[in-house]
Amino acid sequence: MTPNADIPTYDQFVFPLLQILARYPDGIRARDAYEAAADALGLTPEARAEVLPSGLQPIYQNRIGWAHDRLKRRGLSASPRRGEWKITEEALISLKPGGQIERWQRGRSRWHAGVRAGRGWRRRLKGVGRGGPGRCRGRGCG
Repeated sequence: MTPNADIPTYDQFVFPLLQILARYPDGIRARDAYEAAADALGLTPEARAEVLPSGLQPIYQNRIGWAHDRLKRRGLSASPRRGEWKITEEALISLKPGGQIERWQRGRSRWHAGVRAGRGWRRRLKGVGRGGPGRCRGRGCG
């Protein structure tokens, strides 16, 4: 058994984290969200104790942080203040029966593919990123 095999990947934390954020529409402290998401997926105390190679952060918290990053890129979550996470109005609407989240859950492979790639966030930035205006790609840059 490899180390951290018992810890879900970040994409497995995405939907449980979104459900937790929906329970706290006024926002939740990140540290409380970490524990709630770990509880939702049944992480053992041993899994919670595993840390990154740097030794600075538990692996499960790192992965939940990445899950939150993907939700922010999709416009489903925000960080109004340092250490506080909040669901967006768009996400609350999408979580209603028949909403976009429910449709994504039915087609999980599309949801996970979009979350993993962070699809959509580049389109919202229009022109920023991959060779967009103001981006230097090496030789010939001012």
